[in-house]
Amino acid sequence: MIEDEALVESTRLRTVGVSHNRLRQLPHSIPATLREFLADDNAILGVFPSNFARGAELSRLSLQRNKIGALAANTFLPAGNLTKLNLAWNNITVLERLSFAGLNYVNQLRCVVCVLCLYVLCVCVYVCVC
Repeated sequence: MIEDEALVESTRLRTVGVSHNRLRQLPHSIPATLREFLADDNAILGVFPSNFARGAELSRLSLQRNKIGALAANTFLPAGNLTKLNLAWNNITVLERLSFAGLNYVNQLRCVVCVLCLYVLCVCVYVCVC
């Protein structure tokens, strides 16, 4: 578990890699100066807008091989500078209409579930590398 305020004071931090740590959740607020957050191969169950409330510079987010089952509307809205989003090998069965709202700069979206890929390509016009 990463304590809620563990990363807040880390103003020089640009990349955080917490893969393979059995995390069940993301920190409640990722620092504004962070550019990459890599949390692959954990047990993360959900992603929420509050995780990115301070993530103004975040450009790469990798959450592959977790246990994320749903993406609510506006999940990534506060992380509008993302260019790479990796959600591959999750268990996403619920995808709301505005789940990817605000992701105007994404040029790589990775997922594995073909139905999800088609939805993203048709509705959101993102490039999906499956």
